Amino acid sequence: MLNFLRDLLRAMWRILLVVPMPWRAELITWITVLVGYQVIYRILVLSLLPEFWITNRLRHWKLKSLPGTYAFDSLIEWSIEIFRVLRWVAFLVAVLGIIAWYLQPLLEDATFTQYMNQLINWWYSLEEKVLAGR
Repeated sequence: MLNFLRDLLRAMWRILLVVPMPWRAELITWITVLVGYQVIYRILVLSLLPEFWITNRLRHWKLKSLPGTYAFDSLIEWSIEIFRVLRWVAFLVAVLGIIAWYLQPLLEDATFTQYMNQLINWWYSLEEKVLAGR
């Protein structure tokens, strides 16, 4: 299964190699955030399903719901809201990365350019690892 996912990731990344660097990073970030959010959202919603079935059966039998049911529901809803906020923060960071990429030659700040160069080198090493299948 892991080899299949690695090969799938490598194939998708190779398709995106025709896109120039800052936009490729933007697309990959957005795809990762959207897919990751959907996976986490589905897992959280599925975690509510057993609780729903149990509570539904208890109500059908005219019994009280289990203690902590409402707290569990609130915790899951709160987690979903947190992930929604984090999704938008990730999108904002991706957009700021594009802006910083094009502003880097215009700025004289050595600290900013040093951080941007480290980020660019990290991204290229990530691409190398993905494309090499490591």
